[in-house]
Amino acid sequence: GINDLWSIDTNGNFITQGTISTKIKTEVGDVTTYSTQSQKAEITLSGSGQLSGGLATIEFDQQTRHIISANTPMKVVVTLTSADSPGVFVTDKGIGGFTVRELNNGTSNATFDWVAVARRVGYDDPAPAAPETPPTDPAPVTDPAPTTDPAPTPPTDPAPVTDPAPTTDPAPPTDPAPSTAPTPTADPGTTLNEPVQNSLTPSPDVQPTP
Repeated sequence: GINDLWSIDTNGNFITQGTISTKIKTEVGDVTTYSTQSQKAEITLSGSGQLSGGLATIEFDQQTRHIISANTPMKVVVTLTSADSPGVFVTDKGIGGFTVRELNNGTSNATFDWVAVARRVGYDDPAPAAPETPPTDPAPVTDPAPTTDPAPTPPTDPAPVTDPAPTTDPAPPTDPAPSTAPTPTADPGTTLNEPVQNSLTPSPDVQPTP
């Protein structure tokens, strides 16, 4: 459209930045009406009814049943138009219609008006995605316990050095034992049992010849 203020896409959807209105000619002049707006593709139905013994069933015609969705719950508002009933509530909502019941099992024949808002068939909300599991926070890191300084160990005095034991002088060497004279060898021809003649025995004095 002019200055991109409106457009019609290939699916026939009319999109405008203005309003959708209708000009109706009357005897007193033209009257402009505006369409009801919604962020959803919804169809509004309305009507009137009357309880019979505290119960009324509102049935939709076949054309209506083919244009509203059975997958999205319908919203129904009922307003009593007579004082014969303490109140009513709605049950059994569906593409075929709904039921109006009187409170406290009442049996009045009260009259009422109703408005129903249904989702257009084919325009249901997409199925909600499975909720994502939120990430778990990591366990908090605890500060390590403060280390205590080891108790100071008092220095120990070194063990006293003891003087080495005095060394004793070595014992004086002992004189070797006196050697004994060799045993005289016996003359040959003597037996061991015969006394050995002392070879040092002096010869008898020779007497001088007169």
